[in-house]
Amino acid sequence: MSNCDGCTPLYRASQNGHLEVVKFLYEHGADVHTATNDGWTPLCAASDSGHLEIVKFLYEHGADVHTATNDGWTPLCAASDSGHLEVVKFLYEHGDTDIHTATKSGWTPLYAASNSGHLEIVKFLYDHGADVHTATKNGWTPLSAASDSGHLEIVKFLYDHGADADIHTATKDRGWTPLYAALYSGHLEVVKFLYERGDVEIHTATNDHGWTPLYTASNSGYLEIVKFLYDHGADADIHTATNDHGWTPLYTASNSGYLEIVKFLYDHGADADIHTATKDHGWTPLYAASNSGHLEIVKLLYERGDADIHTATNNGWTPLHTASYSGYLEVVKFLYDHGADADIHTATKDHGWTPLYAASNSGHLEIVKLLYERGDADIHTATNNGWTPLHTASYSGYLEVVKFLYDHGADADIHTAARDDGWTPLYAASDSGNLEVVKFLYDHGADADIHTAARDDGWTPLCAASYSGHLEVVKFLCEHGARVEAPDGFGRTSLFLASARSHVEVVQQLLSHGAVVDIKDRYGSTPLFAAVRNGHEAVVMCLLVLQGACVQFEDGFGRTLLWWARKSGNTKVAEAVIQFTEIRGIKVCEGDLAVEASSIATGSSTAWCDVCTRFLSIGSTYHKCFICLAGCFVVCLECFEMGARCLNGSHELVGKELVD
Repeated sequence: MSNCDGCTPLYRASQNGHLEVVKFLYEHGADVHTATNDGWTPLCAASDSGHLEIVKFLYEHGADVHTATNDGWTPLCAASDSGHLEVVKFLYEHGDTDIHTATKSGWTPLYAASNSGHLEIVKFLYDHGADVHTATKNGWTPLSAASDSGHLEIVKFLYDHGADADIHTATKDRGWTPLYAALYSGHLEVVKFLYERGDVEIHTATNDHGWTPLYTASNSGYLEIVKFLYDHGADADIHTATNDHGWTPLYTASNSGYLEIVKFLYDHGADADIHTATKDHGWTPLYAASNSGHLEIVKLLYERGDADIHTATNNGWTPLHTASYSGYLEVVKFLYDHGADADIHTATKDHGWTPLYAASNSGHLEIVKLLYERGDADIHTATNNGWTPLHTASYSGYLEVVKFLYDHGADADIHTAARDDGWTPLYAASDSGNLEVVKFLYDHGADADIHTAARDDGWTPLCAASYSGHLEVVKFLCEHGARVEAPDGFGRTSLFLASARSHVEVVQQLLSHGAVVDIKDRYGSTPLFAAVRNGHEAVVMCLLVLQGACVQFEDGFGRTLLWWARKSGNTKVAEAVIQFTEIRGIKVCEGDLAVEASSIATGSSTAWCDVCTRFLSIGSTYHKCFICLAGCFVVCLECFEMGARCLNGSHELVGKELVD
């Protein structure tokens, strides 16, 4: 008898140290060899928990000391890891145990004891032949493990008994030496020992990314280690940047908020690095501190280091941009008061964001107020794609920011359609489902935009809300005059879009406001086709049963509703279509019944076919038009081979494969 984990009563009694219960269970037939689902025997459990008398009893009654768990842990390794010396001695002396047997990840008993800090077990295992050089599968030696865990006495013992040769050995997985492991984990005394006894090179990069010891300590916030390294020659590394990103010790300390380390590095020569930008993104220490909200470091770098407050990253973001975006009001105030007012109108290179836009995008009302009221920020300045601060606040649902912007002049932007996609603020709020913003915009003049279609696909706000399943927004728009039958650029209504994405409550809401069920799109498909293709049973039943949608249509490529029902792979959808076809006296085509089902990709897929509306599976072939839908028109291989093309038949479509 065992529970769902495979734990028998004997296992639990052994694990919890109940010797008399163990004896009773054994005497009444309990099997000492029965393991849990993870392969743990009663002997492993007792060894791991340190119950010596139970270990003895189980051993004397046939338990195998060599039996390992599914992960390769023997009773000896478990006892070594948990620090039970007497159990270790017993297992070794009575079980003819191989002291070098390792787990599947390569942990020997010596490694386990070194990692967990059990010095006496380390000594015992060493005295009985354990090899101090044996590494795990990832290349970690016992010395690496003890250094990483800060077990100084074990580090000393291993070093004095042959592990000095391992002091320069880097792990396979990360390239960590024992010194790096100690540095990363902040073990100063271990660092001192390895440096003073081990002749380690203090300037050598200690991992695969080119991190020097000084950089590592600065990155992790260990001031005393930083001081020790500097005093022992790391002054030469104070300007050394990492190989991968070009980060200096001053940069990483500024980024992580270690003020005292920043002060120390600056006072000992790193002042020259205050203007050094990283290789990867062009961030200066001041930018990094502003990005992370470390006000005192921002002050220090500016006031003592003459850091340039206007220096921008590779993408054109200034410290004021990133502090505004991240919501650090006090940093924004300081930067503004010390010269960043000139950056208040600066747009980033990548997207054309101003600091005001960045703050609006993230919903930081107080920063929006400050930039507008003190900085004379232009509330109408748009990004490269034509979005204003009002657009982004509406899309992100920040009602208070929307109200502030509107009250301070953004009313003029309320009808502005973005240059690239034609989205109005009302459309943006509808698309993301922000009902309160939708209501506010509508009540303050955006009522006229309720019929405005976006330029990229011809969707109205109702189309966007219907496609995304925002029921309350759909309800509000319908109740305030949105035309439910308004087609998009493909001739698809909001009902079609909601049906394609299985939003049954939205479908019901649209139907209650007069949506017509049998309107065909440019490819000959109705809302029912969209629901059937995608296997949306609830929507199919709603359209068939409640609205009597036509089942006799073919799409523009001769494919019937039943053909698509079979193709969807949803048997219930197929059965419903067959049933309603027969009820209405229509003959079922035998050829449609023979259609082979294909799996439907989930909504997490990155693309859908703009013809049949089915999501594409990773690895599938499709064709793309780089003009229609702002270059995003996609048609699946099957529809393409049937003759389907984009909105303009003269455009060239390029074959591609969908990758993850």
